[in-house]
Parts: sequence; C-alpha cells; structure tokens
Amino acid sequence: MRVAVLGVTGLVGTVMRNVLEERNFPVDEFIPVASERSVGKKVTFKGKDHEVVNMQTAIAARPDIAIFSAGGNTSLEWAPRFAEVGTTVIDNSSAWRMDATKKLVVPEVNAHVLTKEDKIIANPNCSTIQWWSHFIRFINVIESSDWSFPLINL
Repeated sequence: MRVAVLGVTGLVGTVMRNVLEERNFPVDEFIPVASERSVGKKVTFKGKDHEVVNMQTAIAARPDIAIFSAGGNTSLEWAPRFAEVGTTVIDNSSAWRMDATKKLVVPEVNAHVLTKEDKIIANPNCSTIQWWSHFIRFINVIESSDWSFPLINL
C-alpha cells in the first residue's frame, strides 16, 4: 500500500509516522510530504531514509491513503486534489468535521459507514477520538467477561 503522510516533519506528523511503524501498518511505499521549506529533508521510516516531497509530487505518486496533519487550510486546498486521483484522505484537521458531505469517523465506533466512494474522511479532535477509543475498549471488556459492579452496603 502506498501511504503519504502530510505534515510529516511536524510533531503530529512525526507521531503518525511512528504509529504506522509501531503497528506495522502494511506500507509498501512511504511518501513523506511537507511544506516547501521541508522538501528535500530526510525522515526515517522502518529503518530507511525517505526524502520529503511537495504536494504535487505526492499527488503524482497516487498514494492509496494520505494522512493529513497539515492544518485546515492546507486540507481544504489539497485533500480534494488527492481525492481526484483516487487517494483516500484521512484528515486530522477541523476542515471537514462540519461538512455534511464528509463522514466524521471514530474507527472503533462507526468505521462501518465508510464506502470506497468516501475519499475524504474527517475525524474528531484528538481528545474525542481517544475518549471514544478507551470507552469502546471498556465496554468490550465488560461485555466479554463476567465482570460486574461490586455491591457496597453502607
């Protein structure tokens, strides 16, 4: 799978790159993307150095997935261009969250609503997605065990 990370040299982009690596996400081709001032810099992914490219180069590479962490204005400008070439964009900014034509997805809650036609996917802010992720894990533990609330007699 060809995966682009936009904003790869920023703090959140670095964390996204690390999470993809730690979770052994199936990346055949890694495309690090950042602003013009970072183009040409090297970032490491799975033990290999990769040269940071600009948006046009990344679009021309036609990644399967582009993970955006480059701010709302960047997302509004560039996500549709990636989507036009068939890339599925997962946007971490607030740009698409209130857009009725885009699905707002928390993977553990409603990933099942996505279709192949959904090319720009919004996600809620970081605290909301973390809260839902932990909540779903908690519910799964309760449902998969004989765990019950202890009764306390006062």
